[in-house]
Amino acid sequence: MQVSVLVILYRGRERITVHDDSDKAWSELVNFVDAFWKNSDVAVLTSTPASEEQRVKLFFSETGASYILGHADVSALAAHVMAMED
Repeated sequence: MQVSVLVILYRGRERITVHDDSDKAWSELVNFVDAFWKNSDVAVLTSTPASEEQRVKLFFSETGASYILGHADVSALAAHVMAMED
């Protein structure tokens, strides 16, 4: 069983989420970026890039900001949990 793990490091805060697939993890990342800009009192841009990739790239160009979108095999963990349920 594969999962996608999203780690966001931004302004001293860490956010880790686990998703069924990389599309859902990417969507979470884009939602994070868009929500931050929408709720920010400071206008980061006069116009936000239309492309999701461009918005994410620009957002994480700030010093100290980064994200990791990785994959993990949790088959052994899933098997262990199922064995405990029996």
